Amino acid sequence: MRAHAVKDYDSVLQALSEPGCPLCVFLKNVQSKLLQEGAVEEFMMLCNAHAWALAAVRHSATAAQIFRSLLERTSRREHRECSVCLRLDQEETLRVQELLASLGRRRVLEWIERKGVLCLPHGLRMREDASESARALIDRILERRRQELQEALGESMLEAGQRDTEHGGLLGRAAEYLVSQRGVALRSAQAVRHG
Repeated sequence: MRAHAVKDYDSVLQALSEPGCPLCVFLKNVQSKLLQEGAVEEFMMLCNAHAWALAAVRHSATAAQIFRSLLERTSRREHRECSVCLRLDQEETLRVQELLASLGRRRVLEWIERKGVLCLPHGLRMREDASESARALIDRILERRRQELQEALGESMLEAGQRDTEHGGLLGRAAEYLVSQRGVALRSAQAVRHG
């Protein structure tokens, strides 16, 4: 992971203007802010992905201080779950509910019609708690994105057969749709929720 500019989001609705899934954009920002700016005492435990990410983005003296504090805590086994994963899970729950509650707003409906994008994991998570009418909107967003990606991937396969070209942007968009945005490490939080 590399350092990212942290935005001052208060709401997932502020991420609607960004490309990609607004939930992923919001969560990636939360993750970046915590890893890049979080105080030593905010880190009680780190998973593999977040430990390496922290080491990559923090000043070495601060990272060493955080890791030293973690080493002291692990000998007492006070905490078992990654602090960043837990925070992301809490934020994800709040922001899914926020976006669901906003589906009837004019601004959100315009976003849905113009360019509404959800990754498959967040779309399916929203669907779990959505009303019947909201499910129809979510399904429409997911289906439109799925069709767009299938068509673009089909064209890419035809072009690749004629010449070897790079389609990393397209492949990245397909990957982000299927598994959530690159750089958002939610693996541990999802294991906590489903395990």
